[in-house]
Amino acid sequence: MTPKEQFINAIDILNKKAYDLVNQNAKGWARIAYRDGLITHEECTGIENCVNIRNAMVHGWMEEISITEYRVKQVNGYIDLMVYGKRQAPNLEEEEIIPTPQPKPQPQPQIQPKQEEMPTLSDKDPDMTITGISSRNVKIKLNNGQCEFDLKNVKSTCCDWGDEKNWPSLEIMLKTNKIIKITYNRESVDMDGESPYDYCDGYGYYYQEDGADYYDFLKASRKMLQNDIRRIFDKCDKTSIFLDGLIVNTVNMTEIKSIKECISIRLYDDTLLETGYTECSIDHKGRDIDYYVDESALTINFGNKAEVEYSFAINEMTKADFEYAEAVYLKTRAKRR
Repeated sequence: MTPKEQFINAIDILNKKAYDLVNQNAKGWARIAYRDGLITHEECTGIENCVNIRNAMVHGWMEEISITEYRVKQVNGYIDLMVYGKRQAPNLEEEEIIPTPQPKPQPQPQIQPKQEEMPTLSDKDPDMTITGISSRNVKIKLNNGQCEFDLKNVKSTCCDWGDEKNWPSLEIMLKTNKIIKITYNRESVDMDGESPYDYCDGYGYYYQEDGADYYDFLKASRKMLQNDIRRIFDKCDKTSIFLDGLIVNTVNMTEIKSIKECISIRLYDDTLLETGYTECSIDHKGRDIDYYVDESALTINFGNKAEVEYSFAINEMTKADFEYAEAVYLKTRAKRR
């Protein structure tokens, strides 16, 4: 096994053990352990850096990053630190020395330091607390009041627009990482109490089959979800952004990337949020795919048949949303500094 493979495996073990201890990854455990005085600031930073290196490797930078056996030993030392409360990892600032093999100590219960001995974070240390998408006391009721939650407890939202066989759904991720899923179908109602029948009549959502007209409940349910998620976003803080159903507070973000029709966002707790744009998507101003088709004249006539280049329209929508979200993120980050 190469040092790179050993390094990735060691970080995976570190993350797994962290979840067993605090239900967070290794970076989350390190911050808690530092706060409680169990590890030093250098050890906390070292663990965070190693996890960041691992994440970069598995997200396309494997060839560009070099990993030595010395780095692998460092991570194994962090595993010992997490399990046994004693670090055996080498210090990267010191000369590399191959230590004499020593038996591992038996697990010992970790003794909490006295309150007065616990270190406190300085004013320069970043606040790693995940905030909600709204700091105000705004309660939302969905699905005819069957689901109620406070936006200050919501970490993010994410929509799945479904396809011709599946109903669209809205996922609400709370700050506790609990996920609430609400499915929109012909039995659902929106925040105003309107049903899919109301949407079909109001927006003209019908289709013909065998010479008969039928309600297009799937299209109506998507519109219901889009209207509800826009209403939720209108009640969020100004530092929150809207990306095709994904709502997240930029205060929580560490990076944002765009790859073709997908936008990904990483949060302080290493949560990765992604949204992929489709023909059902809407942008941050509520404009649908047809707007971009008309705006860029993406309809092509072949004889008597008109064909629409939806793939280009999707890319245009994704680009517009990414530029908007990146601008809000950079503005928020500048204020935090």
